[in-house]
Amino acid sequence: MSAEILHFNVFADAYTPDPRPIFNGVPSSVRPLYKSPDERVIVTSRKYPEGADYRLGADVPHDEVFYLVDGSVTCTPEGGEPSVFERGEVIYYPAGVAARWQYSPSSQHLAVFWGEQPIGLTAPRPS
Repeated sequence: MSAEILHFNVFADAYTPDPRPIFNGVPSSVRPLYKSPDERVIVTSRKYPEGADYRLGADVPHDEVFYLVDGSVTCTPEGGEPSVFERGEVIYYPAGVAARWQYSPSSQHLAVFWGEQPIGLTAPRPS
């Protein structure tokens, strides 16, 4: 069996509306690209048409690297100072860091998640 090359255009191709309001009720959509067989590595692209404002606790068990394709995001670690990231930046978010994330309207990112446990994904997974 040969490997399949997957691709999509982050600006033009369709995304799946996320069925759960996981970002304080703000709509988002996602385009899954890859998941490992053990579901400990996932690659997705996500859009926040209205922006998003949410907190992640220190109990987040996975690491994340994301590339900000469009818009901006302000990250304020618990007890720390806010950092504003703009389109074109790559951000590493380690497991166990509590932070508030505020995404601008029409923001979009491409993310890689990895961890010791399977990582849940709220939209259909690639087959």
